[in-house]
Formats: sequence, C-alpha cells, structure tokens
Amino acid sequence: MNRKLTNFLTSWLNSQRMAPSSSMCDFDSLQNKIQPCDIVLVEGRSRVSEVIKTVSRSCWSHAAIYLGRKDDIQNDTIDREINNQSAFRETSGVILETNIENGTVLRPLEAYRGEHLRICRPRKLTTNQRKLVINHLTSALGQDYGVRQLFDLARFMVPWSVVSRRWRSTLFSNRIGRQTNYVCSTLISSAFSYASFPILPLIKLQKGNEYKIYRRNPKLCTPADFDKSPYFDIIKYPYMLDVKQNEDQINWDSADELQTKERELYV
Repeated sequence: MNRKLTNFLTSWLNSQRMAPSSSMCDFDSLQNKIQPCDIVLVEGRSRVSEVIKTVSRSCWSHAAIYLGRKDDIQNDTIDREINNQSAFRETSGVILETNIENGTVLRPLEAYRGEHLRICRPRKLTTNQRKLVINHLTSALGQDYGVRQLFDLARFMVPWSVVSRRWRSTLFSNRIGRQTNYVCSTLISSAFSYASFPILPLIKLQKGNEYKIYRRNPKLCTPADFDKSPYFDIIKYPYMLDVKQNEDQINWDSADELQTKERELYV
C-alpha cells in the first residue's frame, strides 16, 4: 500500500473523540496494586476502537500487558528499550502493547490515566510461566500492527457467501518465512499460549470422565476474551468507593446542571 495512503488511514483511524472530564477508574489505586502479567483492558476512544468494539461486541477495544516497574524489571531487552525513552521514570509502571501507529512498543502505564480501564489477572500463573510470557512478548518488540488481521476479524461478522473469494479470511494460513503482524490481543494471547496458560480453550469430555483441552487459535483473540475467560480474575478500581464506603454518603448532584443530552441519561 502507498506510504502516503497508509499514513492517512492510520491517522484517520487513530483520531479520537474528546476524553471525559473525569474517569470512573481510580487510576492511583490501580497503579499501586497492579501486578506483572496483569492485562490492562482499555475502552478506547478512536475510530479503530469503535471497529474493534463492534467486531467483538464488547466495550473493550484494546489490551496491554503490565510488565512491572522500571527499576524492578530484570530483562535486558526491556532495559535497553526503556533507557532509550525519556518518558520512563525510575518508578514508572511499564506496559507492552501493539497499536496501529507504532506497532509493538513499551509505554508508561501512566499513558492511560483518565481512561476507562479494567484489570484481568491470570489465576495461579507460575513464576516460570510469567518468565515465558514476558520473553515471548519482548521478542515481538518493534513488529508492525496487523492491519490485515483486523479486517479478517471484521469479516467474521459478514455472511460468507457475500464475501469475494479473494477477500476471504487468511487467519488460518501459515506461510513460512512471512513476518507475523500482531494486533494487541493476539500478541498477548500467543504469549500465554506459549506458556501453556489457557484463555478460552476448547474443553471436551471424553469417555471415563476424562477431559481433552485444545488451545484456541491466538489470532482469533479479542480484548473482550480476557474479560470472558474464567482463568483471569476481574479486578476493578472504581472511582469514589475507596473514599465513600456507603451509598448514602454520596452527595448526588442535580441533573439540572447537565447538558440536554446528558439529562436524557442521568437523573
């Protein structure tokens, strides 16, 4: 694809609606309690976020993975990447993510202050599995965003008969020597698969009450799958509840102060 066209589409897809004046997530509590290998789900406000939310039928459009604080991480690759960026302080929380503009990169957790977030924590993840997950993730640093894969996922929402043969999904093709391009959730899913940690596996009951477990194709993973998975605990840090313990302590304000559209939703 032409470079100018690619840049234009990337800019257009990344354009975001205005951020809310306040967030429902208590970010300070979140960054104090988050743990390595926690998944950070983000609602997202860009055009591409709306596409992903529509495809996955969820309010979550993006997934990042928390690696730890800058001064606690023991990984040479991550250290080199962090030291080349001025955005990180010694106490910065570090996340790894794949985004349409920059590909697979490291960013400060602080970048998502003010956004609607949720934490998904893998249950009983062992120390060895955590190392395998992080090593797999760091091997993907610098790779491009899989724009084609996003359209592949969207195609699953369209009746197969109306899709031209040449536009049909290539999700299951495995061409040797071809560079892998990731979207945010498939990279994280492939890392957990590499560490033999389930997200949404297929479980079949066999004769004699024995079970067989099959790995799900990581390319089919969306951010919402971490929310749905029974192998991840959902951790929420709602704004206000740490301060106000009971409903009767909340001083509700008058809806008369709201704009017309807001008054249709709130009382």
